[in-house]
Amino acid sequence: MNLSLCPICGKLSEEEQTALFSSLDYSTRSFKKGDWVARQGDALSSLYLLSKGRVKTEMITESGTILEVETLSAPTPLASAFLFAENNRFPVCLLYTSDAADDL
Repeated sequence: MNLSLCPICGKLSEEEQTALFSSLDYSTRSFKKGDWVARQGDALSSLYLLSKGRVKTEMITESGTILEVETLSAPTPLASAFLFAENNRFPVCLLYTSDAADDL
């Protein structure tokens, strides 16, 4: 997984990225178009890195209105600032929007 375009790993060489990921306890998950990656309010206990595809971020207001915030493309961290917040929960819903063909 080459994450050289990711803001967190951008200055690391591919060898340094490999060394970093081999020293971490991490897991990977695959999603299909339309799958929820996370829902607004879900606990955020680890760093999420989007390595393939795109996610649409949506916020549900108190009145129940759904606001589309932005679309994020890989590679990018997801809600990284909230990982260390006092209330470390996803501030938005994350909906995977890529088709399998988009990831090739």
